[in-house]
Amino acid sequence: MRFHSVHSFFTAPVIVALSILGSATMASAKDKDKDKGDKDKAAISIDENADGERKLHLLVQETEWAKHADDKVVFPFHGALAIIGKKRIPIEMKTRGQGSLKAPRRNYGISLEEKIKIGTIEGKNFDFSSMWADQGYISSKLGFLAAQKIGVSTLESEFLEINVKTVDGAGKDANDLERGLYLVTKAPKAHLKDTETPAIIRRRYYSKAEIKYVSEDEISRYKPKNNKDDQDKDKKNKDKQTDDKSEDAVKDALEEKAAAPFLKAYDDLYKAIDTESGDQLYASLQKRMDIDGYMKWMAMNSLFQNGDTADEIFLYVDADKYKRGEIYFHIAPWDFDDMFKKYHPSPINLDIFAKFPKQIILNFEDRLDLKIAKDARLLEIFKSAMNQVLTETLDQKVTDDLLDTVFKELKPYLDNESVLEMSALDKVNTAENLNRRYTYDSIVALVQQRKDEINARRQELLDLVPTSGPLDYEVPKDIANPPAPPAH
Repeated sequence: MRFHSVHSFFTAPVIVALSILGSATMASAKDKDKDKGDKDKAAISIDENADGERKLHLLVQETEWAKHADDKVVFPFHGALAIIGKKRIPIEMKTRGQGSLKAPRRNYGISLEEKIKIGTIEGKNFDFSSMWADQGYISSKLGFLAAQKIGVSTLESEFLEINVKTVDGAGKDANDLERGLYLVTKAPKAHLKDTETPAIIRRRYYSKAEIKYVSEDEISRYKPKNNKDDQDKDKKNKDKQTDDKSEDAVKDALEEKAAAPFLKAYDDLYKAIDTESGDQLYASLQKRMDIDGYMKWMAMNSLFQNGDTADEIFLYVDADKYKRGEIYFHIAPWDFDDMFKKYHPSPINLDIFAKFPKQIILNFEDRLDLKIAKDARLLEIFKSAMNQVLTETLDQKVTDDLLDTVFKELKPYLDNESVLEMSALDKVNTAENLNRRYTYDSIVALVQQRKDEINARRQELLDLVPTSGPLDYEVPKDIANPPAPPAH
């Protein structure tokens, strides 16, 4: 991973991380041809039982399973298989996430050699979330459904139970392990690549940016031409190569060049945020990104009290506009398991809410959110977007219906003893040594509690919107570039 300094957050330098990860992220021309052929192949479906439950069986080495349980870092499995019906499909599998790397039930990223279909989701690359920190397995699913309602790009999600079978060194069965309920989505990068975007950025805390993907077409622009002069230069360069100038280093350099225009566009976006105001700034934002969708997402986060937003959003470049020479960012939020937990206890949030406790915006860790709060014209536009979200797009009937949908999809698993047993390992059930697990009745009660919380919060915001004025606030120097906030 390499880092690039770009425009500042408040007063301190911002770091942009380039984490394309070489050939693992970039599809070669050969891979593209293979993908085209794969589109004609029918996906292998994971069947539902009569009650609507799905279950995925995984086969891993016993020694690796034991080691991954002890490791608190990303752990790659080797030679793992997915068992679907009578088929055994080779997979690449690794643990993923941040706080969940310490969880008893880990999150997994899985890539398969063949397409599979899980409910509405079809593909080869999936994220499996254990929902370890998602109380009652409600928030994440609700967030994805609500994001679809407000009209921003987001992920389809499905509940699914996971079973792990381990084998010893001789290939004999060792253990049969029920791992509980997971929420599966297509991997965000794979989902966004389907839009034919040339580049994907993940925004990090305090307006930092991390390049997640640049297309092979963009990289090819920077490859040397195959004429004689270039061949002679290549030969001389190879003769001079040291260990530091390896083939991977050359590839990384090409990827870095290809990423540069998109990082510059991101930097220019935040320069406008820092230097412009009012209608001029709004016009600049409209030219560069889906600012209206962004404001609706902000309103949704305030309604659901989702404070974990600064680094849970992807910006991906519009493919059609890019062909016309424009770099325009759409937004794709994800990771909603921190809903109903209010704001992150970061220095900037703690300072603002201590001084101005009544706010319609829930998080100020990004410069854009803070600018919307401080700029009179942007705030008026945001207030209009919030009114629309609260009274139309996500009104009481809509959010009640969304919660009913979540419960309907969750319900088949609430009579499943292995799912309920494994829930005893989840964060909310192990906190303060509670030693409890979910029950059918506790989930029913929690769904109603969430309806009540959302509706009370909606009314609170509707009362606040008319009287909310621009935030008169300057960031103190001692918190101008604080570290990432602690987890809830």
